Amino acid sequence: MKRKIAQQLLEKVKLDYDEIAEDFSMTRQHAWKEFELFKPYIKPGSAIADIGCGNGRLIRELEFDVTYTGVDVSQKLLEQAHMMFPHHHFELGSLLDIPLPDNAIDTTFSIAALHHIPSQELREKAVAELARITKPGGYVIITVWNLWQKKYFKSILKAALKKAVYGPYDINDLFIPWQHKVHRYYHAFFQPELKRLLKKKFHVLELITTESHNFLAICQKPE
Repeated sequence: MKRKIAQQLLEKVKLDYDEIAEDFSMTRQHAWKEFELFKPYIKPGSAIADIGCGNGRLIRELEFDVTYTGVDVSQKLLEQAHMMFPHHHFELGSLLDIPLPDNAIDTTFSIAALHHIPSQELREKAVAELARITKPGGYVIITVWNLWQKKYFKSILKAALKKAVYGPYDINDLFIPWQHKVHRYYHAFFQPELKRLLKKKFHVLELITTESHNFLAICQKPE
């Protein structure tokens, strides 16, 4: 993918979430079932980063006293997060430029965010940023949508046809409608592809398809 196209897609992701922020936040008031799988990797007193935090709903699952920082590319979603969790810390930033120091975080989360990053080059940069902020031996927990499902078949077909005719996007890049308001950009990961990407920086301890039909990776930064 050309860098110009990738930058346009990054801007689209930000603008789309700004546009739908309030309504989107209303649909994200509860945690997914897979959040239970995260809890063994959260310890009392640890530093937690939530990259692509949205409205901050991960906070509801933090049973211990931790230091939490939420980061998101959408200012409007951060406003929702501030309203819901006024006593927690949120910053504007992205997976490609995380506003946190090196080796600062015990457990880093990227929940349903990496699939919004266009191009192999930028996805590698995003994984490198997650590694940079995480302490050696710390954990990185990542989920992306598993888009290889029947309900996304039309989006996959449209993407394939557009690629054949115009070719501006990478293979498996989709645009999925949200309440007829925006068509959000996604990269449809294959599970082996995701594992290869993460192994560039992490030990991949577990990679599964969850009950919510997401790919969930539990990773550890080498010491």
